[in-house]
Amino acid sequence: MREPGSAVADAGPIRAGLRAGGWLALIAAITAAVVVTTHDRASPQIELNRQQRLIERLAELLPAESIGADPLAQALEIDRPSGTHTRILRAYRGSRDGAVDGVVFEVESANGYSGTIRLLVGVDPDGAALGARVVEHRETPGLGDAIETRRGDWIHQFDGSSLAQPTAEHWQVKRDGGEFDAITSATITSRAVVGAVHDALLYFRDHRNQLLAAPEARP
Repeated sequence: MREPGSAVADAGPIRAGLRAGGWLALIAAITAAVVVTTHDRASPQIELNRQQRLIERLAELLPAESIGADPLAQALEIDRPSGTHTRILRAYRGSRDGAVDGVVFEVESANGYSGTIRLLVGVDPDGAALGARVVEHRETPGLGDAIETRRGDWIHQFDGSSLAQPTAEHWQVKRDGGEFDAITSATITSRAVVGAVHDALLYFRDHRNQLLAAPEARP
């Protein structure tokens, strides 16, 4: 038989547990609100930093006089797949004396070792690569991040390449029978970039006339 007052005594720990749970829930809610607020405030600055980085990379592939003062505003929105794992997001066209003298594609490869790799691939009117620059990635520091120019000159091997040089079967890393060096211990990352550059050149070939047409044309 339960002794008198035991029910009240048993309820004490329950009430204490409920109070503790309530405080934890309140703290969690406040923390979530702070995180959301901080993210919302930081987002505009993050986007500005991303745009500035993009403009800096563009200037490495096209002369400043070709891309103008606000190159991002002149972007051609494309957002189409090219190849198996590459997506062409948009194109930036440089022009002088009324003629397009180069196109820079912003592309994404889903084949990175640690996720999506976003890069710029410049192409001259004849279809040769002006070069490639990485804009965003999550590759392993000290290994896959060697795709960045600040980490080395690996990515410069694409300068001057084209669909004819090397030929299609050699648009691979050397380990796979191709002509391109792979980053040591970062073969997957290297394959992703090689494939993305090749796919950008293919897209240019297939849409060359539209891309080199008047600025109002949309490929």
